[in-house]
Amino acid sequence: MGQTAMSATSASDKAVGNETEPGTFAARARLCRRLSGACAALLMLLSAVVLAGWQWDLMVLRSGVPSWNSMQPLTAVAFAFLGLALATDRLGWPRLARLVVLAAAAIAVCAVWQHLTSRDLGIDAWLFPDKVPLQALKYPGRMAEISTVEFLLFAAALWLSGPERPVWAFWLPATIGLVLACIGVTGYVFGAQRLTSFGSYAAMAVHSAIGFMVAFLGLLLSRPRRSWVRLLISTRLGGTVVRRLIPVVIGLPLAVGCVVQLAFGRLQAGFQLALALVVVMAGLSVVIGWLARQLDRVDAERASTALRMLVSEAAFRAAQEAALFGVALLDAVRGGRGKVVAFRERYVNPAALRLLGAQDGNAVQALLTDGMFETCAGVAETGRPFDGEVCREVAGSPHWLRVQAVKVEDGIAISLFDITDRRQAERGMARAEARYRSVVDTAVDAMVVIDEHGTIAAFNRSAERTFGYTVEEAMGRNVRMLMPEPDRSSHDDYLANYKRTGEARIIGIGREVTGRRKDGSTFPVELAIAEWRDGPARFFTGIMRDITARKAAEDSLKRSEASYRTVFDQAAVGIVRVSLDDGRILEANRKFCSIVGYTMAEVAGLKMQDIVAPGFFAAEQRLLVSLARRDRDSFIIEKQYIRKDGSAVWVRVTTSVPRGESSLRISVVEDISEQMRILTELQEAEERARRAQEAAEAANRAKSAFLAAASHDLRQPVQAMVLMNGALSDRLQGHPAATIVRHLSASIGAMQRLLEGLLDVSRLDAGVVTAAATEVALGPILERLGEEYAAQAAERGLTLRHVRCSAWCRTDPMLFERILRNLIENALRYNVPGGRVLIGCRRTGDRLKVIVRDTGIGIPADMQALVFQEFFQVGNPERDREKGLGLGLSIVRRLAGLLGHRLDLVSRPGWGSCFTIETPAVPPPATLPGAEVPPQEPAVACEAGRILVIDDERMVRDALSMLLVQWGCEVLAAADCDEAVALSRRGPPPDVILADFRLREGRNGVQAAKAVEAACGRPIPTIVLTGDTDPDRLHEIQRGGYPVAHKPVVPERLRAMVVATRGRPG
Repeated sequence: MGQTAMSATSASDKAVGNETEPGTFAARARLCRRLSGACAALLMLLSAVVLAGWQWDLMVLRSGVPSWNSMQPLTAVAFAFLGLALATDRLGWPRLARLVVLAAAAIAVCAVWQHLTSRDLGIDAWLFPDKVPLQALKYPGRMAEISTVEFLLFAAALWLSGPERPVWAFWLPATIGLVLACIGVTGYVFGAQRLTSFGSYAAMAVHSAIGFMVAFLGLLLSRPRRSWVRLLISTRLGGTVVRRLIPVVIGLPLAVGCVVQLAFGRLQAGFQLALALVVVMAGLSVVIGWLARQLDRVDAERASTALRMLVSEAAFRAAQEAALFGVALLDAVRGGRGKVVAFRERYVNPAALRLLGAQDGNAVQALLTDGMFETCAGVAETGRPFDGEVCREVAGSPHWLRVQAVKVEDGIAISLFDITDRRQAERGMARAEARYRSVVDTAVDAMVVIDEHGTIAAFNRSAERTFGYTVEEAMGRNVRMLMPEPDRSSHDDYLANYKRTGEARIIGIGREVTGRRKDGSTFPVELAIAEWRDGPARFFTGIMRDITARKAAEDSLKRSEASYRTVFDQAAVGIVRVSLDDGRILEANRKFCSIVGYTMAEVAGLKMQDIVAPGFFAAEQRLLVSLARRDRDSFIIEKQYIRKDGSAVWVRVTTSVPRGESSLRISVVEDISEQMRILTELQEAEERARRAQEAAEAANRAKSAFLAAASHDLRQPVQAMVLMNGALSDRLQGHPAATIVRHLSASIGAMQRLLEGLLDVSRLDAGVVTAAATEVALGPILERLGEEYAAQAAERGLTLRHVRCSAWCRTDPMLFERILRNLIENALRYNVPGGRVLIGCRRTGDRLKVIVRDTGIGIPADMQALVFQEFFQVGNPERDREKGLGLGLSIVRRLAGLLGHRLDLVSRPGWGSCFTIETPAVPPPATLPGAEVPPQEPAVACEAGRILVIDDERMVRDALSMLLVQWGCEVLAAADCDEAVALSRRGPPPDVILADFRLREGRNGVQAAKAVEAACGRPIPTIVLTGDTDPDRLHEIQRGGYPVAHKPVVPERLRAMVVATRGRPG
């Protein structure tokens, strides 16, 4: 059946449609539009050629033949506008095309005005004032009258070519213009001047006649479907006739004339002969067009007939093959006077046997009963077809059949359609209609049905009572009459907007509005609107209730069944009514059924205990008991339901007993499966994060503890070495061994820098370092650092340059300078010989970027994040201490984070690195402070005094004592707290206490100093020496309130601290 139907469809496509061969027609239409573009180009070329003839006095370009009239310059310009209008229209800019053609029309209008008023506007010789007046014409340079008509016809046709205009408004002026142009060309071909000038008017140049033919033909070709060009390109028989005959009728006489002109000179045929030839050509063209039109109609009727035959055959074959309906062909058996006395089976398909409940051979008997024989005999005798319905009992049940009988040859063809379902549906619809009408007529609420234009199509009795209009008064009127202002004025706009956009304000939503009665009074109305369709027509049913009483008694109206039903059915949450006695589900809405996966019919036979997960039933039962005893008004519980497919779903159930009810409860059920899933995933993620954080913190604590212990243990011998090296340096000044001491000092210095870097990292991690942000001028800092590091750069063979900067920023000057120092030192260490280092700043909006750039070895992209970690270095596999320890950038990162400054790195191997620190920019203060000069640290002289040294490391204690004695001090050395207290009691109290923080037996230097002060009865200036880097230890030292010297401390620094400490009270 599918192949047959497809064959019929294919045949219909070939037989009818827009054209007999749509693809060919469309291709010809596209060719016409391309030819239209070619015509536009020809027009502009014609204009250029004529203007060139005027420019260079080439008569052949101006008139073609010297004795013929020349095309005037303004006419050539107007033709250029026609070509431009056709071109822009072809490109899809119709508005621009219409504006362009107005320019040509304006030139024509000016010429017409000059002809009618005999006035000269001075535009005729505007282009070539020295050449145009030389013509032997009455009005040299002026456009011919017939040319003005042609230009105006072209402008009218183009302006009336829009799809909103009648078709004839376009092709009629265009056709008239084309005919006038053809007449002009014919006049030139046959030497009839009166045809070129149309009487006593000025003659139209041959260029103009040809140009107008091209212009009007191009305009008609640009819209082939809106003119007789449609017939010319038609693929039907009429189109073929037109294409073959019209060129002969029009072209042959013109071709003969042209040949004679070329062979024998100018042809003088006379006006009468030329006019007769024009009339004959026009008449034959009209006759050929009319004949082609008639042939097209005949061709279309033939194609339509062929289509109907193909479709009928396809339908018959499809019915037989698919057995969608029964078919029986019966031969009539006739008696005397041609009366039909019997029927004989010729063909009965299986569907007919099934529909009649018959076997092969007895289909006629099963069909022709209950008067059907007389009916079919009448069809065979009179030829009048029959279409009716009969009922036949098949397998003990009635079946309705639609019977269609038509006469075929000497018999009848019967089609049988099973319409049992349709009849049952009709009876059901009739019963439903009766019930609907009963409900509508007896409904308490007003019901109004309107069509999509707002016209009332139904108005029930309650609506009559509510609004005061009778059915007769309301039917056919606009529903606006039931509304007060402003709804009355805006209703039509709202309805139109809804039909256009689908944006609903009331439809499907419901709301309270104000109604208007016949007497003009208004009242509150509860309105619900539903949309429905009857075929293509769209209707809206509005159910309205006067809620004046409900506004006064809201509680009683809440029990209204209609309101409850609306909420119940349309609720976005599940609602279920359950018996308090046995848990049987009395009623459930669609949302509840969708949550548990049952249909509404299946839910009606269930109990709540059938769907509640076992682990939740007992807890809910206790709550239900308290609810039944009225101990509570409602309760909320989260539990699981078991769906029909066995899966579990989490729900939040709010249960209450309605007021006035004692045997049922209402539960509102919300599906919270997604919330529970998200909650579970969130808890798992939090647990994973907590464990990861604990592991990280444990690792960090272990690392800190290791570093602190290692740092302290390293600092102790290093401190002893520093102190002893200091004492040795003083004693061996000028001695040959002083060189060895200097090398020893350099080695100790490298070890000291390593420990100081570790200390800085630990202090930053501990949060001991705090930032004090203020407004800072960057210029002095950059200048000072540039001058300070210039010598070091020169020693390394590098060039260090700093760019002057007048900007101010907000930062901590000390910490920010430490960042810059580390970056500059890093740039110097990792540069190449002859390299450069640049320091400068750049302002970007309200931010200030400080840049340290070098031309060093560069950092690969995969290592740029690693260089900010401790001890990581690029290009230093041998761990050359001249290139630092790998802590500088780690400290920079921590200081930048402490200050809240953004730190960026751009680097490429072989190119160098560029570090950028971004700070907030601030305006300079109104009064600039004076330049700060760093105080010079004076030489320190240590005065003699009693100094108590407390250190549990003998080596450090001896070295420190030896250095202090060398400085002229009296030293009391103690290994622990008790010994220190004992020594302080033996003589005068010490002037200064130098105490190591970490002592034995869990004691520390702060506790020892406090004990000595207690024993002496007064505060004693104290310096705490420590090699710890553990953040907790550093916090503890800070809380002690004593100045701290971090091991290893150099002798000069220690002497300065001792002198400074003695100068202030403890």
